[in-house]
Amino acid sequence: YKIVHDGNWLLAPAKPLQMWSGLGPHSELRMPAYRYPRETVVAPEIPRGALSEPKLIHSPTLGYGIRYRVYTPAGDEQLKGQLPTVYFTDGHEYSAPHMGSATEVIDNLIASGQIRPLVAVFIDPRDPASGRNRRASQYITNRDFARFVADTLVPTIETNYGVAQAPSSRTIVGTSLGGLNSAYFGAVEHDTFRNLGIQSPAFSVAESIYERYADGALADQVKIHMTTGTIRDDSGATRFSELLTEGGYDFRFTTANEGHSWGQWRAQLDEMLIDLVGPADAPPAGDDP
Repeated sequence: YKIVHDGNWLLAPAKPLQMWSGLGPHSELRMPAYRYPRETVVAPEIPRGALSEPKLIHSPTLGYGIRYRVYTPAGDEQLKGQLPTVYFTDGHEYSAPHMGSATEVIDNLIASGQIRPLVAVFIDPRDPASGRNRRASQYITNRDFARFVADTLVPTIETNYGVAQAPSSRTIVGTSLGGLNSAYFGAVEHDTFRNLGIQSPAFSVAESIYERYADGALADQVKIHMTTGTIRDDSGATRFSELLTEGGYDFRFTTANEGHSWGQWRAQLDEMLIDLVGPADAPPAGDDP
């Protein structure tokens, strides 16, 4: 929350706790029963994966360059060719320790055996030159962006990192507009991405997404894990879950008593990855039958 004074948004001076959203820091109020997501905290005693420096790739379909970073797990050499991949939109925020904490969550889940080792790709929507955020154009049912990820970025990752090459081994994750984007990828790129991580999806800005999933049209093509908050956050997630139930989809839908912020999204990321990536003792990722 923030305080509004003379038309200006202010942090509460007496509350030192803060939580970020895409609009910056907010004052945070923790209720007595709140459980801090310990999986988001660095555990010094476990092996940690590596996050690359930003890389630049040109998109033929979009006509401009896009930056991304790649997480590789500790000790992955023996698993070359078998590692699943998770692609994060808004990657600069998902990978930030004070926001998405994704690499910390992944390290902890791998170390505990709750997920198999994986490669994560954090796609940055900001213009490499100006810093302008392009997410509003990239993530709203943008066919050119979907083609860039599927036809340019995925082959680049699979060539350079030797990961598994099957739709069932690939996951796309996003929040808000990025959650809408994940659902859109499932509709138009399910031959590349079978697993969809959808957090607080902004379906209200592109309600045509419902039609794409109506009547179970994609039920045999995708697996979905969707999360949302209960505080001014449900912009279509409940309606979408009802549609998925009617269509016989393989999906899981969870809610949290939180708002549209990273406090909610990072705290639900562990269950999403466990569900979509699978535990350490699951069969290695490989070619789909």
